[in-house]
Amino acid sequence: MAVLINFIPQPYVHDRYIIMAWLDDQRQAFRHFFFTPHLRVPVLIIWVATFGSSLHEPVTAFFYLKLDASASDIGNLRTVATTASLLLAPVYGSLADASPRGTSLAIRASSVCCALGCLIRGIATNVNGLLFASFIMGCGIGLWNLVLTSVAASCPEEKRTVIVSTFLAQEMTLRILGRLSYTPFDYLLVHAGFDDLMLRYRIIMSVCTAFCIVGAIWLLVSSPPKIKMDDTVKVVPIGVVEARNAEEKSRIPFVLLSLGVFCLHASITVTLMLWPLYVSDRFGWSASQFAWVVVSSSSVRAAAMGLAPRLKCIPPAIAAVAAGVLVHFAFGGVGGEDAWKYHVILSLIYIFCAGYLEPFLKTRVSLEFPRCYQGRIWASLFFIQSLAVIFGSIVGTRLYSHENPHYVGGPFALCNVALLACAACIEGANRFK
Repeated sequence: MAVLINFIPQPYVHDRYIIMAWLDDQRQAFRHFFFTPHLRVPVLIIWVATFGSSLHEPVTAFFYLKLDASASDIGNLRTVATTASLLLAPVYGSLADASPRGTSLAIRASSVCCALGCLIRGIATNVNGLLFASFIMGCGIGLWNLVLTSVAASCPEEKRTVIVSTFLAQEMTLRILGRLSYTPFDYLLVHAGFDDLMLRYRIIMSVCTAFCIVGAIWLLVSSPPKIKMDDTVKVVPIGVVEARNAEEKSRIPFVLLSLGVFCLHASITVTLMLWPLYVSDRFGWSASQFAWVVVSSSSVRAAAMGLAPRLKCIPPAIAAVAAGVLVHFAFGGVGGEDAWKYHVILSLIYIFCAGYLEPFLKTRVSLEFPRCYQGRIWASLFFIQSLAVIFGSIVGTRLYSHENPHYVGGPFALCNVALLACAACIEGANRFK
């Protein structure tokens, strides 16, 4: 299909066949990733690491419970990893902006930390070992953001939205494939003679370790390639006053769009974290019943990320308002026998709108600044996103009421307000174009 697209006139493709144009974007992005020397190895590592980490995702919590970790301990593990990533985000961002060798050094360091942390976690025997592994893994979580920084900075500005969107969509697609691969992989282990459940857990947890270790060794033994900047970017000398005016003009949109990123990810965090609790309390669903909704929502989110550059007919501010309204009605306690159908449909549309906004906001912030600031800008976005995850995790769980699952005045009303604030931030930033 992607090959046939080349024989169709591009205006015809882009105007009338969005899906075919999306396939063309995927093909072009793959060529860009694979044939750009300094991107090939990091992107391949991200692909295999994303698949490997998603493969063990369904059993991670159960693996922790087997090591006598409590619910609060599991929360602490996430907090430790997030804190470590927050502390190192500015360091990695500054290294990425310093020089091409700085970018290579940051990617190598985060890859080694990810591999070492996964290895320690796979052989851990108690909660203390898991806490130490979480801290080391947190130092390597920045690998995803560093590769995204390199991807964004290596392409011309007019193509950055498409490249970033396809990268995020490919990453989400690999996560879906990884989650779907757990059941057949566990089935093969059982029929291969691994009857002990804990042993199977350790094998599955170690798959990600193998991917990370191979990637880390590959990066360590390879020489850092020379990064050739895009020839279409011309450096125009400007005076001190003009430079200050340009910096001041970019600062206000950066603040507004950063607030938009925070509001969006806080809303997504609250919704995805409380969603299984909500359907369990209100509809009495089990984990197996909710599993197909998880796969569907992940697929919708990946499609929205990939199609974002092609859906220019939807203004981002309108999408944010629509997402705020949808999350209110989806979790608004609509009664009747078909209430679960309305809930699922509205929730998936909400996920689509949120997935559509994510690449737009991040790319828009990136485009406000020149290449020499990209490392720090993407590190700042990663920092803000992590703060939003912490905020959503803490506030959302404390506002949720198990006794009254129809109550929407708490966490889901917070999502509604956050998304409306996101729309206001987007409109405010548009005034400074």
